[in-house]
Amino acid sequence: MFKKSEIFKTRKSTVFSVGGVTSNPQVQSVPANSNCCTSEKEMRTNPSVIPQSTNPFPKNNGIFTECCSEAATIVKDMRFTVNENFTAFGITAPNGNPITVDWGDTNMDNYTATGSEDVLNHTYAVPGTYTVKVYVTGATTFKINACDGIGTDSLITVVAMPNTITNFNVGCNSLLASIDTTILTNCTLFVCVLCNSLTTLDTTPLTSCTEFYCSFCTTLTTLDTTGLTSCVEFYCDSCTSLTTLDTTGLTSCTFFYINNCTSLATLDTTGLLICTSFNCNNCTSIITLNTTPLASCLNLDCGNCTSLTTIDTTPLTSCTAFWCSHCTSLVTLDTTGLTSCTDFNCSNCILDVTNINNALINLDSFGLLNATADLSNQTPPAAPTGAGATAAANLVSNGWNVTTD
Repeated sequence: MFKKSEIFKTRKSTVFSVGGVTSNPQVQSVPANSNCCTSEKEMRTNPSVIPQSTNPFPKNNGIFTECCSEAATIVKDMRFTVNENFTAFGITAPNGNPITVDWGDTNMDNYTATGSEDVLNHTYAVPGTYTVKVYVTGATTFKINACDGIGTDSLITVVAMPNTITNFNVGCNSLLASIDTTILTNCTLFVCVLCNSLTTLDTTPLTSCTEFYCSFCTTLTTLDTTGLTSCVEFYCDSCTSLTTLDTTGLTSCTFFYINNCTSLATLDTTGLLICTSFNCNNCTSIITLNTTPLASCLNLDCGNCTSLTTIDTTPLTSCTAFWCSHCTSLVTLDTTGLTSCTDFNCSNCILDVTNINNALINLDSFGLLNATADLSNQTPPAAPTGAGATAAANLVSNGWNVTTD
C-alpha cells in the first residue's frame, strides 16, 4: 500500500495535460451521488451496488480483475495528502496502461497513460485536507513540483511510492513535512527543492540513486548519506539549517556541491575518494576541511567559507582549479600540492606577505604555462616582495595572468 500528500491553489476542473497541451481525455468521473463504489471499503463490502457501466474499477481494466476484487499483482501505487482546493501531479507510465485516481473526495477518474509525462489535475468543491490514491502499473516518474509549474505550494506528506519509480521530483512545497522513501529502491533521480518544512530525510533506501538534489530545504537539520552508494552527483544547496553532513555513503560521487549551507560546521569528506569536483562555497561555519580523501579532485571551490582558517593542499596534486576567495579567516595556505593548478584564486583573504610569496614561488616552480593566479585584496594588503615578486614576474613571462596587491 502506498500513499502521498499534497496541497494546491484554485484552478479549473479536472483536465489532462500531455506535452504541455491541455485537453479533455476520456475521463470517467464518479460523483459522490453515483450509484457505484465511492470508497475502497464500499467496493470490498458491497460490490452489488456497482453497475459495470459506471464502476470506476471496471472488470479486466488492469487494476481489478473483478468488480471489487483487487488483482494480486497490482498495488495501491501512490498515496499523498493534499490541502486547499486544487491538486495536480505528473506521472509517467507505459503507453496504454490504465491510471485510476481516487481524489479523496469520493471522486474517481480513469485515464490512459501516454508513455510520456501526463499531468493530472483536480479541483475540490471546498478547501480541505484530502488523501489522493493513484492506482497504476509500471509508473516510472512522479512529480509535484510547483517550481516546474506542476502543482502549487501545498504538498504536505509523501507516504509511499511504488518501487518502479525511477524519477521522483517534488519542489516548491513549503508545507512538505515528510517523505517516505522506503519503496524508492529503484529511484535513480531524486529531487527535493524548496521544501521548507522538511526536517529530516532518510536516504537509506536510495541505493540506486545516481543524482540527488536536496536544495533550499531550509529546515533540514540532518542528512544521512548512507544509502547513496550509487550517487554520482550530489547537490545540497542552501540547506541553511544543516549542521553536519556525513559523506561516508558517497563512494561513487564525482560531483559534490553543498553551497550556502551556512550552519554546516562539520563536513566529513571520507567518502569522496573519487570526487573530481568539490564545491562548499559560502559554507560560512566550516572551520577545517579535510582534503586527504580529495586526491582525485580536479576542481575545488571553498570560496566564502569565512570561518576557514587553513587548507592543506598537499593531497590536491590533480587539482587544476583551486578557489578559496573571500575566506576572510584564512591566515595560512600551503600551495605545495597544487602542481597541476592553472586556475588559482585566493583573493580577498587575510594572507600575509610570507604566504603570498610562498604561493607565487610554488606556482612558478611547477613550470605551468598560460594560467591565472589571483592573490589580490588581502587584509591588510600584502604585495609580493623579493623572491615572491620575482616569481610573479616569471609567471607573467610564461603566459600567466597574475593579480596581487
